[in-house]
Amino acid sequence: MPATKRKKPSTSAVLEDEPMSDASVDLQNGHDDDDNSAASSAPEDEPSPKRVKKSKKSKKSKKDKKKSKKDKKKSKKDKKDKKDKKEKKEKTPKDEADEVVPEEAAVPEADAPAAVISMEDVVADDDEKKVDESSSSAADAAVLPDGHALVSDFRICKSTANALTARGVSMLFPIQAATYDLIFDGRDVIGRARTGTGKTLAFTLPLVERMLADPASFERPRGAGPLLMVVAPTRELARQVFEEFGKIGQNLRAVCIYGGAPYGPQESALRRGVHAVVSTPGRVIDHIERGTLKLDKLKYLVLDEADQMLDFGFSDSIEKILQAIPNSQSEDRPYQTLLFSATVPTWVRKVSAKYQRKDCVTIDLVHGQKNMTATKVQHLALSCHWGERNAVLGQVISVYGGGSKGKTIVFTETKNEANELALCSGIKRECQVLHGDIAQKQRETTLAGFRENRFQVLVATDVAARGLDIDDIDLVIQCEPPRDCDTYVHRSGRTARAGREGVSLTFFTRNQASLINMIERKAGLKFKRIGAPQTDDIIRASCRDLLTHAAKVSPSVLPSFMETAEELVKTQGAKGVAALMAVASGHTEAIEARSLLASSAGYTTVKIDVAFPVRSTGYVWGIIRRFLSQNAADQIRGMQLYADSMGAVFDLRNDCLPELEQCGCPEMSVASELPPLMPRPEDSRGPPRGGYGRGNRGGWGRGRGSGRGRGSSRGYGSKRGSGRGSGRGSGRGSSGRRWY
Repeated sequence: MPATKRKKPSTSAVLEDEPMSDASVDLQNGHDDDDNSAASSAPEDEPSPKRVKKSKKSKKSKKDKKKSKKDKKKSKKDKKDKKDKKEKKEKTPKDEADEVVPEEAAVPEADAPAAVISMEDVVADDDEKKVDESSSSAADAAVLPDGHALVSDFRICKSTANALTARGVSMLFPIQAATYDLIFDGRDVIGRARTGTGKTLAFTLPLVERMLADPASFERPRGAGPLLMVVAPTRELARQVFEEFGKIGQNLRAVCIYGGAPYGPQESALRRGVHAVVSTPGRVIDHIERGTLKLDKLKYLVLDEADQMLDFGFSDSIEKILQAIPNSQSEDRPYQTLLFSATVPTWVRKVSAKYQRKDCVTIDLVHGQKNMTATKVQHLALSCHWGERNAVLGQVISVYGGGSKGKTIVFTETKNEANELALCSGIKRECQVLHGDIAQKQRETTLAGFRENRFQVLVATDVAARGLDIDDIDLVIQCEPPRDCDTYVHRSGRTARAGREGVSLTFFTRNQASLINMIERKAGLKFKRIGAPQTDDIIRASCRDLLTHAAKVSPSVLPSFMETAEELVKTQGAKGVAALMAVASGHTEAIEARSLLASSAGYTTVKIDVAFPVRSTGYVWGIIRRFLSQNAADQIRGMQLYADSMGAVFDLRNDCLPELEQCGCPEMSVASELPPLMPRPEDSRGPPRGGYGRGNRGGWGRGRGSGRGRGSSRGYGSKRGSGRGSGRGSGRGSSGRRWY
């Protein structure tokens, strides 16, 4: 029976199926049956060329016996050359598949923007459209970062493209590329992406292009209501979105209305007719009630930082705004609604059903990924008592703040705390305050000065935590861990924006360790526990900063200082240069040393390494009592085991360091850095609630505890250990030992 031609399998089939016979491969390549008669008669699992080679070899071997040794060597060489040529000419099916598959799968479908994102409730037509676009631009996807796309691949007019090029924007970030066509085509969208990834441009760019594409509605007569309205939770974010519209929509008339600014200019702009209004909820409601803002022509509504806008604090205001829009309660709303944020909890998606159409599309670039924060942020946690924090804060800024010209944001929980911290003498750099009680004009001046690097440290409440895009922020400090994970995500997102690197450092006390664990668990990150900066770290950072600035000094200035410099080196040598560097860095007095474990002044962190894992600190205390006096042992506090149970660390008063050096214990030494530590049981339970155990002075004690809950607490070093539970609780303490 003549062989029938088999259909060529797809790439995936080649990868999954068993190797085909030589006959099937030759048929695919268009060879005749006569040329492959031996191959077609051979079994599929045994390639036929091997049998042909064997028969030829047996015939040649009889003739070779009559030849001389010299001829034998020559014939063998010729035979080997023929065999190599034949093997190159005749390839097995497996070899052909190995060559074809990489070429066809060079740009896998997963590299396309549509496959990078997680999209919910997208119709099949949109999926096919995304796949077609990704396959047609396979060459561009090979050179662009994952999820990015060229500006030229989208429906963007020439004037807008030129404006983007002038800003240095040649490609769109993943959230921008994933949402552009959906927004341009009029779909309701919920967009979620990490902080610093361009969410503002993700909705401003397609909305501007869509308005420009409709010349009839783009004309705004006097008194006409806006086509587009963006509502933001803070004045600073509203100003930032308004400026973004001005950068890309050069022919767009927009107005920014917010509290703290006079009504007159805002009302004048609204009477002239505008395309876009960017506002905060309170002021837009005022204009609606005054009759100066009409929303009957509204086509596009954007809620920036949607999770905060739909929360209890703003939900009533949003309801009032929607009531002013005609047919806002109908299922087929006449306007398009967009929600964007870096954090979109489940409840936001449920509540959004009230404000969006049923065919709403969710673009979530964080879903399914472990880390919710910006990818290039280094997360540090520093244990420090609140009474020591202000002094340690200045040292942290010196070491991690990017030098004397680096930018730092310090977040506080209250306005009063921000005011007090700005006057802290430990911060040796110029510092300004930003919070809700400051006049709006001063707030704008402060932010402008911080952007232009006229001062280096900004102390702020959460008014600066969301949406603000300020370049080159090196360090974000949180004076205490926030109570919810979303706040931490937004605060830490003020650094490491647009692919840069940054540091987020959080102070915490022992009672707040459970909040650190909660943020690690919910945000999918891991804090690196560090100690207070040591003297060597501070001096090294100061010297590095001085050398950086010295390299930028103009050579024309040096001759003016040369005579004095030569005289200084001649009379004082290196000591004179060191003194000048100390003056320039501001460290003219001795720097107070602090412990690594609790940042306590007058204490040093000591470590004890053991040869086998220990379950509790009892074995460690045995070593201490064997080598140190009772007086030195009473000056120990904060003992904590290694994470691998192969030792422990504790803080020891500096007065006892000479005794430590002379004790002759090889296991005990001063720690230069903190090893990974085992969390205390109380760190995962949270603050104690109800119940207490009472211990006798100087040793173990037992007492009755009352309260509601479960368990008991053992607090070493205090006369009274608090815990949760009812019944009998135990506490361990002495008069001279205490926890911080």
